[in-house]
Amino acid sequence: MEAQNGKIVMDVQDAIDLYRYIAQLEAENKALKEGLKQEREATQKYIDATNNTIQNYENERLAWQKLEQEMNAELKSEVAKKYKTAAIALIIGAAIGAAVN
Repeated sequence: MEAQNGKIVMDVQDAIDLYRYIAQLEAENKALKEGLKQEREATQKYIDATNNTIQNYENERLAWQKLEQEMNAELKSEVAKKYKTAAIALIIGAAIGAAVN
């Protein structure tokens, strides 16, 4: 290959080799782009699945919190009923005790 009058001149075999090399690079570029496309799609599927898992976890966490609040409210209600029953029993017992004496 050499320059003559501002142009590059090369042997026919060199030109054939250059075109083959360009074709090889174009094929490799196409394969890499396709591989990258597939990898991006797989990554997006993974991201979507991860986001779905996180959302499910958050929904479950909120459900457990709600259940905890309901159970705590029920426990407080039962404790209040026990105190109310004990107070009524104490008042009735005191009234019976006063009436007996």
